[in-house]
Amino acid sequence: MKLMYTNNNQQSTWVNDDITYSLINISGLQPPKASIQCGSLYHVDGSMFLHSRVDQRNIVMTLHVHHDVEINRRKLSKIFKIKQKGLLKIIMDDKTVSIDSYCESIEVLPMSW
Repeated sequence: MKLMYTNNNQQSTWVNDDITYSLINISGLQPPKASIQCGSLYHVDGSMFLHSRVDQRNIVMTLHVHHDVEINRRKLSKIFKIKQKGLLKIIMDDKTVSIDSYCESIEVLPMSW
């Protein structure tokens, strides 16, 4: 599986290219849940379908920054811009999926030796 993120300025990066960044963990790729509303009427058995919608989901990626750590961290911050729309492309062996996304946060923890 390969991941590519492109922001609204058409800047992009491969998330798990093994040279700049390695993907340590990813969560939220499972199919989202749907909320279904049903209603019932007096003297009618069962219920009627009224409305449905798909809930939003968060996709959380944990990355390890390689080589030239400070330069690659700055690059990561330029591409993953908070509140801006982006496109996450997930490339698998049998299909490619693109997801419109908004970056909620980017947390860069202090380096540990």
